[in-house]
Amino acid sequence: NWEILETPLFGEGEPRQLLADKGWNYKHPCYNPTGTHLAYFSDEDNQDNQMLWRVLDTYDTGNFMTFFYCELTAGQHEVRWVRAGHDPALLYNPRNNEFRELRGKGLALGVFPDYAYEQNEHTLAQGETVCIATDGLWEITNPEGEMFGKDRLKDIIYGNSQLRADELLAEILHQVKTFCSAAKPDDDITLVIIKAVSM
Repeated sequence: NWEILETPLFGEGEPRQLLADKGWNYKHPCYNPTGTHLAYFSDEDNQDNQMLWRVLDTYDTGNFMTFFYCELTAGQHEVRWVRAGHDPALLYNPRNNEFRELRGKGLALGVFPDYAYEQNEHTLAQGETVCIATDGLWEITNPEGEMFGKDRLKDIIYGNSQLRADELLAEILHQVKTFCSAAKPDDDITLVIIKAVSM
């Protein structure tokens, strides 16, 4: 199995990385000694979200973390995920040229201490592509102030669906760099591409 985690942190005051370290080092929200990480995170007695609510002190400081966590079972092409306020991942099916979002109910971490998160799942068909990214990708602007946008991202995925996952990732980053030219990004960019290549 493969595990993928994206978790930006938003807040003021202490440096973001320090706040993130506080949250994750105290007790990792996905850690489960039984190995069933998603089931643990979506459990009604989610002690880790209660811990983050205390550590981040969301009510008084406004600090919070968004979160997209997924597990992949390679042999069965199963994707299971939990989403906590993070932008949904994109799923592209080349057979019908359709995109859908891997959504799921879930507030940002640390907002409500007793919130139970929702586990979702999907079985990838051959050729399907999953794109997980932070909003720094589509919100990046060119020197004229125009945003890159999700439509451009979809066009790149659609027009290069024959590429391997690593090649598609490189092509997306190349086109983002070309688009923004010499403009300095306002935010960091994280991008993960997953592709089902055989059944």
